[in-house]
Amino acid sequence: MTVLRLERCENCTSLSSLGLLSLLKDLTITGMNGLKSIGCEIYGEGCSKPFPSLNALYFTDLREWERWEPIKANEQVEAFPCLRNLSIVNCPKLSRRLPDHLPSLEKLVIKDCKQFVVSVSSFPMLSQIESVGCKEVITSSLTDYLPEVSDSVEYFRIWQLVKKRVPEQRNSTY
Repeated sequence: MTVLRLERCENCTSLSSLGLLSLLKDLTITGMNGLKSIGCEIYGEGCSKPFPSLNALYFTDLREWERWEPIKANEQVEAFPCLRNLSIVNCPKLSRRLPDHLPSLEKLVIKDCKQFVVSVSSFPMLSQIESVGCKEVITSSLTDYLPEVSDSVEYFRIWQLVKKRVPEQRNSTY
């Protein structure tokens, strides 16, 4: 199976070990109003490389989703090594950050996630960024928004941002 779409499973409260589907390339999860948290169960217990082939991941209309639990730092797990496109749209209660290590991520779309904090500093291949209606964008410097972040930045849009935060340890004038 290379494409999986879970749509309008309104009574679903958790996701199974989808990370064990080694050939999965495209995953869409939409309209799961009972889903509040995505935790370690999605990666698959004992799996050292969950979602090894996943290229595109889309979360849409998860109105009660609050948390996306990352893999614990002490675990030797490399999740989403091939993920190039990530889209999170209309998940108004989601309040945590993205997983820290998405080495192949090229396109990031976050829309109408009013509690969500977007950090764009840890995605070396990112070439397209669209953030609309998010709580905050965290960067290590203003250059995170400019092509110096990645020479391949082609498209950049931040809209309806509540605030932008640059950590105070760097003082630069732009």
